[in-house]
Amino acid sequence: MAKWTRWKTEFQKQDVFYTRETPFKEYIEDLRRIGFCDESALIYEKVIADHPNITLGEVMKQYPPKEGWAKAMLTVYDGKLSKEIKNDYMDLVKDEVLNYRLWKTLKHITKKERELLHSKFRGKLPNIERHL
Repeated sequence: MAKWTRWKTEFQKQDVFYTRETPFKEYIEDLRRIGFCDESALIYEKVIADHPNITLGEVMKQYPPKEGWAKAMLTVYDGKLSKEIKNDYMDLVKDEVLNYRLWKTLKHITKKERELLHSKFRGKLPNIERHL
């Protein structure tokens, strides 16, 4: 089993939950523990150095992540994000294929969230939709 798969399995068993008030440093440390997105985590190290007490919500507002990072965080932290943080990340994902992948893989989303993801690719990916 790959390091990432093994870590994600163990991580999903942990009682961790991230909200807008979560210290951002703690959030990034969890990612670094597995070497996930090391290059992106390095960028955020500067933010943490300049603002040691910054929260996840403040980072989302002041330094909005790119679409790919948002998709990755939704996947990594599936079931571990507050509704607000999850919605913040979902709003950042515009690409139809990325929304399809989230719709297909996320396990811990509400029916309403699943419909939102579906609405972002509905009618735009005919080859995929033919098989749904």
